[in-house]
Amino acid sequence: MVMTMMWQCHLSSSECRCYRLNGFSLFKRLPIPLSSGSRTLEQSVGEWLESIGLQQYESKLLLNGFDDVRFLGSNVMEEQDLREIGISDPQHRRKLLQAARSLPKVKALG
Repeated sequence: MVMTMMWQCHLSSSECRCYRLNGFSLFKRLPIPLSSGSRTLEQSVGEWLESIGLQQYESKLLLNGFDDVRFLGSNVMEEQDLREIGISDPQHRRKLLQAARSLPKVKALG
C-alpha cells in the first residue's frame, strides 16, 4: 500500500524554502528577522551564502544543522565538518570558514 501525504504551507514563499533530498521534499521555515542588530544576523543562511558567492551549498548546510546565521560566527563550523557534508573544494571551505569567523559571536548565557 502506497500512502501519499500532502502538506499545505500557510507561509509566503519568502518565509520558507523547499529542498529536494533523495526524492523527498523538505520544507524549511526561514528564521524570523531580529528586531535590532546587524543586518548580517537578519539574513537567512541562503542569503548569507549568496552574499559570499557560495549559494550552491545552502541545502548541504541546512540539512546538516547549520541553519541559523546568528550562530555561525561562534566557531561551530570546522573544516572537517564541511568536508564531511560534501564540500570538497578546499577554497570554498576556506572561504566559508573565513566568512563565518567574521560574523559576530553569540554571547554565552550566564
